[in-house]
Amino acid sequence: MSAAALPTVPPPAPDDDAPPPRTPLRRWLLAAALSVPIAAAYGLVAMLLGRLMFLDPAAEAGLRDRVDGIAPLLLLWVLAAAAALGGLVFVVREVLDHRAARREGREPVLPVGTGPSWVWPAVFAASPVVALGGAALVAAATASLSDLEQGEPALIFAVLAGGWLSFMAAIGWALVALRRAKEDADPQPVEGIEDTWFQQAAAQSFWDVVIVLGLGTFVLSVWRVQPDANLVLLGLLLVAMVDFPVRLLLLKRREERA
Repeated sequence: MSAAALPTVPPPAPDDDAPPPRTPLRRWLLAAALSVPIAAAYGLVAMLLGRLMFLDPAAEAGLRDRVDGIAPLLLLWVLAAAAALGGLVFVVREVLDHRAARREGREPVLPVGTGPSWVWPAVFAASPVVALGGAALVAAATASLSDLEQGEPALIFAVLAGGWLSFMAAIGWALVALRRAKEDADPQPVEGIEDTWFQQAAAQSFWDVVIVLGLGTFVLSVWRVQPDANLVLLGLLLVAMVDFPVRLLLLKRREERA
């Protein structure tokens, strides 16, 4: 007489409201290792474009006189690659998290692969083009509207081109991929957690810039310093560019620990 078969207990259904697991250190290191050659290649493209558009022989000679110990072209390459590296690490980390979630049978936070197949290739292909084009427009407008020293437009172009790369990818993610994924999933989509993070990070970044602007105005009025307006605006732009992704990351990590 055979023993009665034990009833099988179905596995628990995955909790859709559970926060995603934290990214392990080895995945961060892998994202950094993969981002370094990407940033180096992008910095090389920015260096060549910066030389073509803003670095004539006279400007190159003037920049060489102002910055000792480093060649002007090498300086452009380092600035663009260094400005792009930090954001690229986060972008590559998100892609790696997506692949790990698919392998483990979890729903990824980053909707890569959802919606039409052209969405993510279009976002990744358009991000460097928009970043380089926007940086070139800002650098050219700054050079035409203000009296910059020789070589400064090329430096502005390199910094903006590098800093805007991951920012444009994040904008494409928020405005294209997430919206397309929600439209495909639900004819009447509701606001998701990613939209909430994006809005909260944007609001907090705005107030951070206001605080920095207020403190800077107070310090300048007390010390009676008259800095270059171009440097002030560039500094505020860099603060906003760095503050937004940091705020977005902190909101996500806080939600993961909750």
